[in-house]
Amino acid sequence: IIPAMSTVPSGQILTASTMGTAASDPLNKAVQRGRQAVDRGTTSGTAYFEWSAELGADPDDPAVWRACMPALGITITEEVVRHARSVLSLAEFRRSYLNITDERRGEPVIPAAKWAACGKDGRAYPLPNPVALAVDVSPDGSTAIGAAHAAKRVQVEVIEHLSGTGWVVPRLAEVAKRHKASMIALDPSGPAGALLPDIKAAGF
Repeated sequence: IIPAMSTVPSGQILTASTMGTAASDPLNKAVQRGRQAVDRGTTSGTAYFEWSAELGADPDDPAVWRACMPALGITITEEVVRHARSVLSLAEFRRSYLNITDERRGEPVIPAAKWAACGKDGRAYPLPNPVALAVDVSPDGSTAIGAAHAAKRVQVEVIEHLSGTGWVVPRLAEVAKRHKASMIALDPSGPAGALLPDIKAAGF
């Protein structure tokens, strides 16, 4: 956008949003640049405005709402905010209404309490065959291959976790052959979806 606006006199780029999740990389970088500009005392080139609650602020306190919602009492009422607090998760309410980034990259698929209840005895077990494999790519570009098996006991293991994606298909083929993989799972709508054509071309 910046090169395209170079010939526009007094061109401006405006970004307006509540905070995103930790996966909202472009928005989070814009916030970081804005905060740094304020810290430097910048008075030209960048204007940054932020209304957000303190990280430890009480999400149920109307005084907190008033401190970080300029529109409260004008285009939105306390009743509306109170209803949102009752139906949204705490992380989503903090993000949408208190303007606090959700550091968990969105709601976890596996609830934290259930994950914490899983047994972790620290011992290594041979991974039995066959296994189900899963691939995922994080927003920072790192990729992980995981394996799961459920026979006498449920066993989940991270096979590999490295940066980039160029290594994934060959490694996936190696693991799938060695452990007689019954399936390979990935989210086609997420970053891992870009690997799907190569994975299919490899015969999976």
